[in-house]
Amino acid sequence: MSTRLADRAAQFIGRHTSRRSFLTRTALVGSALAVAPTDFVLRPGTAYGAICNCSGSSCQCGSLCCDGYTEFCCTMTGTNSCPPGTIEAGWWKADGSQYCNGSRYYIDCNATCHCGTGRICPDSCANAPWGCGCANGDCNNRKAGCTAFRYGQCNQQVATVGRIACRVVSCDPAVLVVGNCAPTVAVDNSTANHNKPCLQASPEENDVEHGMAVDVILNPLDPKSGYTLDRWGGLHHFGSAPPARSSGYWPGQDVARRVIITDWTKPAGYVMDLDGAMHPVGGAPRVSGTPYWSGGKIVPMLEL
Repeated sequence: MSTRLADRAAQFIGRHTSRRSFLTRTALVGSALAVAPTDFVLRPGTAYGAICNCSGSSCQCGSLCCDGYTEFCCTMTGTNSCPPGTIEAGWWKADGSQYCNGSRYYIDCNATCHCGTGRICPDSCANAPWGCGCANGDCNNRKAGCTAFRYGQCNQQVATVGRIACRVVSCDPAVLVVGNCAPTVAVDNSTANHNKPCLQASPEENDVEHGMAVDVILNPLDPKSGYTLDRWGGLHHFGSAPPARSSGYWPGQDVARRVIITDWTKPAGYVMDLDGAMHPVGGAPRVSGTPYWSGGKIVPMLEL
């Protein structure tokens, strides 16, 4: 009986919702029938209300922590970038955002894993920066570190990841290049206007730069090795990472902004300069058509 009810309920709501909402609500109906069949079938209310536990918190089901989406990384770290212990693992776009003149691009930051196989590793194998719950323990923040899901277009060379720790967002599609993401498109326009104040902080306020280092990248399969990028474009390897050199190098000039490694065995990747140009590292092919602002300054992904 429960199976038939779930099928019929899913068919009904599928005629009135988007694909993502349909999948979410189908899962909720099935879960409600499995976890609280009497409450769901015999009492007024929704499938969501029958099983809502808000990631184990005591928050009301209508709070932001319970809406099913993951919090922005800047809420926890102050920075709109994937934190240490995570990797860009998938992306989607949303159109019609009041915050962008065009599409808005979201990237999930999933935990890296030091053991485990399959698509999602066990929590005991994850290098997650925090556990599952409402971000910063606040019901007015979305959950963080809870969702075991991966769209899968980014860093496809890494087969296994952990739960989604948090997400980053940008109006600039260059964020997808920096995140080593394939162009396969996923769309969720219902997220177009998700927002937190930390995403609107002035770049001038955040752009306090000291010293020579501007970026660092860790090998997701060996987090003790990687590369540090300096302002001149020099790449400094550490751990087991082999030496690498970018085709862009500007001695004495503050030009380089971001490094991405697409192949850790060669190694190969790209250095992005302050105008947005992508300079190959190692054997990476040259890219064209990326956003470019001659003589200007783009905001690095650390501040996007």
